[in-house]
Amino acid sequence: MMILIKPYCAKNMLRKKLCVQDTNEEAKGKLIVNVFGEGPPEPLSNAIVKVSRVTVSGYYSDTGEGTLLHQLFTDKDGKTPVVELPILNELMPINRDFYFITVYHPDHYNAYVLYTEIYQNITTNLNVTLKSLDTDNENFHFIIQPRRSQIMK
Repeated sequence: MMILIKPYCAKNMLRKKLCVQDTNEEAKGKLIVNVFGEGPPEPLSNAIVKVSRVTVSGYYSDTGEGTLLHQLFTDKDGKTPVVELPILNELMPINRDFYFITVYHPDHYNAYVLYTEIYQNITTNLNVTLKSLDTDNENFHFIIQPRRSQIMK
């Protein structure tokens, strides 16, 4: 009995594109930021949310310049208005830019969110939990979104 094995079947299936994305600068996605207090999640109203785009440059990606795009305030439910942004994510092969989000509230430590990704025709909901000022000696809180290339290793 002879068994015929197709050695390239799996390899060919993996070569198929998993995601098709328009790399046009005109393509847009949306962002909503939800801000909560620590502990039982309670929405924080009147938090200031700043959305910036960081442009990375230099031979070793050692230089960056930020541009403030939007300054938003949260409502009584802790939500920002929906904001439309150009797509920016790791599926864009030559782009090293990323979105940087800063969240401020008077009774809480600041939070900084790096590498927020925006996809075409998708609304990204970002939940940020702020720590109260009386919790410890922390002055600010970084939230670093894992990059897809780091997860897929």
